[in-house]
Amino acid sequence: MPRISLPFLLLVLASGCGARTTPDEPVDAPANPTDPVVEPSEPEQPVQHVLKGTLEKIELQNINKSAGHYTYNLHLFVRYDSIEPSPAQPPSGSLKVRAEYKPKWGKMSDAERASLSTEGPKSKFTPAEFRGYKTGEPVDLQIRFSSPDLAHIIP
Repeated sequence: MPRISLPFLLLVLASGCGARTTPDEPVDAPANPTDPVVEPSEPEQPVQHVLKGTLEKIELQNINKSAGHYTYNLHLFVRYDSIEPSPAQPPSGSLKVRAEYKPKWGKMSDAERASLSTEGPKSKFTPAEFRGYKTGEPVDLQIRFSSPDLAHIIP
C-alpha cells in the first residue's frame, strides 16, 4: 500500500473543502454590483379596527385538557353596528371576539366562581355578565382580525 504524506493529505482536504487563504471579494458585497441589495422588510402589522355593537353572548370555553385544570378562552359574541375601518371581508351576523387573557378557575375570586357556577368548574359557561361585560349592553372594542369571523381584543 502506498504511503501518503501528511502535508499532501492536508492540501488535498483543504482544496476539496473550498477553503481559501485570502478572500477574493468582501463577504458582504453583492455577487453582481448591478444587482440591488435587498433590505429585509419589517413584518406587516395587523390592522386595528374599532368595533361598535351590542354584546349578544358571553362564553367561557375550557381549553385545558388536563384533568382538574380549567383555563378558559373568553369569547364575546357581538352583533356589530359598525367596524372602522371596514374589513375586506365583513363578518356576517355577529362576530366572535376573543379576549387576550385566559381566565383560570383556580385564580378567579370566590365571587367570580360563584357567579359562574355553584357546582364547580365546567367545560363551558355562558354567563349573563363577566368582568365588566354584560349581555345586551353596547360595546366599543379595539380589535384585530385573525380570520373573517374571529377577532381579538387589543389590550
